[in-house]
Amino acid sequence: MPFSLEKIENFIGGSVLVGQPDSIPQGFLRRAVNVRLDRVLRSIASRPGTTRLTSSAIASGSITWLSKLFGVSADYSYAHISSTIYRLTDAWAGASNILTAGSQVISSADCMDGGGVVQKYLVNGSVARKDNGTSLTTMGIAAPTAAPTAATLGTRHNFTIDTMDASLWAATNATAPSNDSTIFQFGSFSLLTGVAADTLGSVQRGFGSVISVDTLPSVIEAAIFVGSGLNNMTSTGTYTGTADSAVYEVQIDTTGVTDTFRWRRDGGS
Repeated sequence: MPFSLEKIENFIGGSVLVGQPDSIPQGFLRRAVNVRLDRVLRSIASRPGTTRLTSSAIASGSITWLSKLFGVSADYSYAHISSTIYRLTDAWAGASNILTAGSQVISSADCMDGGGVVQKYLVNGSVARKDNGTSLTTMGIAAPTAAPTAATLGTRHNFTIDTMDASLWAATNATAPSNDSTIFQFGSFSLLTGVAADTLGSVQRGFGSVISVDTLPSVIEAAIFVGSGLNNMTSTGTYTGTADSAVYEVQIDTTGVTDTFRWRRDGGS
């Protein structure tokens, strides 16, 4: 039977929740099925409800939350059934178990992240996750799963300019510098001094020829391959040129028993 909306306006009789049928006044509501009562507008209307989302069960259990994600290229459906969050297609098919969230009802919000991807943020007392329709990720930075490993800086990233030895430093309007072997970030110690209140003090190092930026290590970068086919070129050695940098390009121009190549520097011919 097709749905038919029924509505009674200006209903003033009221309703009786408990009472004998013979004692219910004329014009009062005696029995109503699937209706909505509006006490402000004094109306009774059929409650339309919702259409069936799917002809087959999503999963076994009680549904506590349903939601949609309207993405850029596709839309997705979500259901919280028992303690599990399921992701489905826009047509509520193909349920995929993506998260165990417990029995507390999920609160959700749709928002675009910093990368321009529309995400559904899922939060309750047990979980805090975001899902873009294809992958579920942690909000913020994921907690580490193992202790960090020590990393050693390459020679071009780690160069000692000064040892901060207090004997090589002098003070003006300040206490004589001393070596602090407790608080330092790199090397053996840091420089410790002090300045009295309302006094302009300083420490200075007579660099002279002790520091020379020309002695900073030169590095030859790894070869960068462009094209297709065999890629077995390597770069080694130390750059001894006088220019700040130089780019060398090597091109295999003929192949055979013995390949030949040509090269250029800094875009030359």
